[in-house]
Amino acid sequence: GRRHHPPQHRRQRRHSTIVIDDGQPVGGTVSATAGDGTGGELTFAAAGTITPADNVLTTGNDVTFDGPVALTANNAFAGPTVSVVIDGEGGDIEFTDAVNQARNLVLSPGGGSIRVAGPAGATAALSSLTTNGAAEVNGALTTGAQSYNAGLTASGDFGTGGGAFTVTGPLTVARASTITTDGGAFSVSGATTLEADLAVATTAGALGFGGPVTGLHALSLSTSWLLTLGVPVSAGPVTLTAGDLDLVGEGIVLSGT
Repeated sequence: GRRHHPPQHRRQRRHSTIVIDDGQPVGGTVSATAGDGTGGELTFAAAGTITPADNVLTTGNDVTFDGPVALTANNAFAGPTVSVVIDGEGGDIEFTDAVNQARNLVLSPGGGSIRVAGPAGATAALSSLTTNGAAEVNGALTTGAQSYNAGLTASGDFGTGGGAFTVTGPLTVARASTITTDGGAFSVSGATTLEADLAVATTAGALGFGGPVTGLHALSLSTSWLLTLGVPVSAGPVTLTAGDLDLVGEGIVLSGT
């Protein structure tokens, strides 16, 4: 079979970059520090699967997982949570491929952004997903909550297995998306922009939009509990199914058939 070698660390002085290019599990905290102490870029790449087991830290620079990721838990270093943290201003976090396995994934880019090309959890659901920066996610399946704490650009299918789906800030639907919570609450605090169709079903969970919903694409909202819409709402066609329907504001425009 394929022989595995210990992770290789290559430093490029000009860019202060660490590249880890083997698919072996990375145990303990991985950190990158540039020569001036400000931190360096971290890139994980593998022909097979990248398997981080613990936290990844750097200061003010990018962290990239270039390949499919399995958040492994089969070693002594593994805990329930994998955090990717960029201290200070700047620095983006990017997953170029799918990320899977039952771990809590927390992404904190400081002043940068997050991109999960994903999908996340499609073959083995994550336990939960938390993003603490503006996030672009191409679908995510979890068995617990999904919390997007600085806005979300959504594409594809999302499911929480009973956990809450919370967007603090704006929600942009870039490609047709479905969000299913199986009883968990759904909420968006900021404006929702429909650049494509959106369907949200919470079963028995409350469903609410705290800001305006705009964009002439199909919007389907379904819950047996309370459904709350802010204003203005300008979308079409619109399907609303709720136990209690609360339309807040003076003017709601539903365009379509």
